[in-house]
Formats: sequence, structure tokens, C-alpha cells
Amino acid sequence: PDAVGWTRRPQHRANLRGWGRTKRWEYWGIVTPTHVVGTVLSSIDYAGVHGIYVLDRRTGQETDRGALA
Repeated sequence: PDAVGWTRRPQHRANLRGWGRTKRWEYWGIVTPTHVVGTVLSSIDYAGVHGIYVLDRRTGQETDRGALA
């Protein structure tokens, strides 16, 4: 129960300084009675990988888009 919620400052700090495969990412998932939405924003040191997924629960239609930067 103590882990539920949010904070204005990071609870954990990762030592990601230096060169080589320092990965950082955010993943958010939202579920409603009508839709499921997932998004990812990531940096894998030499590239950025971003994506979004949407499912319309009523029709079953899925949409998935991604980008590499």
C-alpha cells in the first residue's frame, strides 16, 4: 500500500552516466470500459523508440503505431 500513488521527485535514482547501453523508458497503460491505451517512450542510448497501442473494446479494432528516432 505504501507504493501506491505518485511523487514530485523520483524515489529511485539510477546511475546511468557514461557510455553504453543506458536504457530509459516510460510505459503507461490506461484501461477504460471502452478502450485500452498503451504508450511507450524510450531511449536506448543510441536511438529512441516510441509507440502507442489503442484497442476499441466495443469493436475489437486495434491500432498500433511506432517510431524510431
